[in-house]
Amino acid sequence: MKWNIHLVACLGCAFLIQVVLPSTIKKIVDESMPYIAIGEHHWRQTRCSEPISLFVGDNATLYCNTSVTLVCDAGGDPAPRISWFLNGKRIEKSYENLGLLILNNSLVLRNVSVQSGLYTCVASNANGTTNATTIINFIDPQQPKIFSDFKTEVFTDNYKILPVTVGSNVTAYGKSLLMLVCNVSGTPKPQIEWRKGNGKIERKYIKRDNLLLPHNVALSGKYFCKARNFAGQTQLASDIKFIEPVLPMIVSSRKKLSAIHGENQVSLKVGGDITTIAGTEVIIKCRASGVPDPTVTWYHNGQVCPESYLSSYGYAISFHDKAIEPSASGNYTCEASSAFGSVSVTSSVEVIEPVMPYINGSSEDIVSYDMSFPIAKQIGGSIKTLVGASFWLECNAGGIPRPKLTWKKDNLPIHSSKRIKVSEKKVEVLGTMMSDTGWYSCIAANGAGTVTKSTFVQLLAPEKPEIRKSTHKRPYLVNNMPTPLHISVGINLRILAYRELTIYCSATGFPTPVLSWEKNGDPFERDEDIYVSQGGRKLVFEKLVPSQNGIYTCVASNAAGQDRKRTTVASRLPFRPKIELRKSVLSKYQLSPRRGSVRVYEIPEEQTHLVAGSDVILECIARRSYPGAKFKWFKDGRPIRRQTTESFNRSKLKLLSVKKVDEGVYKCYASNVFGQQEKIIELKLKDRNRHNKARQNRQLQTQK
Repeated sequence: MKWNIHLVACLGCAFLIQVVLPSTIKKIVDESMPYIAIGEHHWRQTRCSEPISLFVGDNATLYCNTSVTLVCDAGGDPAPRISWFLNGKRIEKSYENLGLLILNNSLVLRNVSVQSGLYTCVASNANGTTNATTIINFIDPQQPKIFSDFKTEVFTDNYKILPVTVGSNVTAYGKSLLMLVCNVSGTPKPQIEWRKGNGKIERKYIKRDNLLLPHNVALSGKYFCKARNFAGQTQLASDIKFIEPVLPMIVSSRKKLSAIHGENQVSLKVGGDITTIAGTEVIIKCRASGVPDPTVTWYHNGQVCPESYLSSYGYAISFHDKAIEPSASGNYTCEASSAFGSVSVTSSVEVIEPVMPYINGSSEDIVSYDMSFPIAKQIGGSIKTLVGASFWLECNAGGIPRPKLTWKKDNLPIHSSKRIKVSEKKVEVLGTMMSDTGWYSCIAANGAGTVTKSTFVQLLAPEKPEIRKSTHKRPYLVNNMPTPLHISVGINLRILAYRELTIYCSATGFPTPVLSWEKNGDPFERDEDIYVSQGGRKLVFEKLVPSQNGIYTCVASNAAGQDRKRTTVASRLPFRPKIELRKSVLSKYQLSPRRGSVRVYEIPEEQTHLVAGSDVILECIARRSYPGAKFKWFKDGRPIRRQTTESFNRSKLKLLSVKKVDEGVYKCYASNVFGQQEKIIELKLKDRNRHNKARQNRQLQTQK
């Protein structure tokens, strides 16, 4: 135990002699030498909202412009003198104009964007010199930018790695690995983020900054590469489609066709055979399918077909631009091929020698005044129609080789214009004029001969329809007789219900106008008691009732226009008169004047006794009487000869300044064809000065 204690003591003494004592002695000796406290950090500053302070020895990379203070913490005995150097050149006071300012032992950089470099702090005294350096690096930040060639790629390779820059669109059919590369630039280096649509991508598909996608239909979609740094961000997308390939297929037929009767066009599916004559338009269709779309190639007797044989849509061979000739006979093979395979089908074509041209025409004569549709006719015969109508003539010709067609009018060539359209087989004339009348000829010619067929076109000027006017001049016709009534359209009616009514409408014009009827502005619909005669000339009401009242309009129309005339029908149910007798007093009279003034009163209508000198009106009113009532007045059973004031279902008898002789019983008698009624009223006069007589009697009694 004692031996262990002595061993530990010896080791402690050795440590003091070898380590602690020399370092203490060295520190005491070096205290007189200058020294600098050195930082050991490397700063990366991207936001510069405040000034930055660094110890000399710290290095900094700045991406923004700011003020930087370098602190040189030096010591020694005596105190050392501090000097600053920029890239080996001493910084003097003149550098203050450049934004470098020395404050005590520190150096202030006011504009770091133009003051990057190697800064050295030198501390010296009589015992020696020491220094420390700092590197200030300013980098102008740049927003991220993604580079792409923006291609549209289609890949059919198998078992390869296919690089594609983001921004390009890809359709991949083969079982290969697609590597989507995002080429990015920017300062500082941007961070790259991948996503599919609005979702994230599994980490297993991301290798470094690239995206590796195996052939999988489920991985199809829109992929985005997003690059960002503190200066900004950008993104670019690629549409990636993974499609499972399908071997090419051709829809074929085994039919055998014969076209030797002058057909203009014959079409068949590849695989079928045809026998035809020279000049016929032959189309052999080859419908091919597959994924990707296969390429269709045509062969004639083992040789690639000329481009003149191929149709514009590529999947068929056509002899349209050049009529088929005997030299075109042979075998035609359609081959559909893609990177995943090919298939072919063959058709046999036999062409017979040429014959004389002929035209398929029609000798029919067409007369039509309907301008709503154009007249279509095969060449031949004639056409009679109206000026302004449209027509077209078709010329179907055959021959070997196929004949060339030309059009003439009155032996002059027809040229296309805004109104006239001329093609090889058809001439179309729109909105004809009188000058378009004449002979239209189709001429078919080939090496075997020429044939002509013509159509005569006659154009007539239309006349606007006009409905014949009624001779009745009054605005309304009132007819209350129960007999049937016949009128012309244009007359307005007030008539008795439950009677027969016929409205006639006739019109002139060319072509003959079509007559139709409207009720209250809408097309007329037949009901049980109203019908329109054939041709529309008569509108018949078998039993007129008030529910059929309205405005009935006759419309005459043809190609030149239309004319309209209307009749207002107002019918009423018959009623016998039901009268009411009224009495009214117009005059005003004076009762017992007081203090020189006149007090005025009106006699109430209910008052039976009247004051002499008043003006009285007796009014007789026939309620709901139809037809209108006729009135007669009587006094005491004798007819009154005085003039009365008459209006519809009303009669007034006016008595001016009534006297004693006007007293009596007055009777009003009202009647129409369905009945009559009478009313009586009695008029009596009272003494107007009865109050004065009563006063005089009282005065006489007082005097007595």
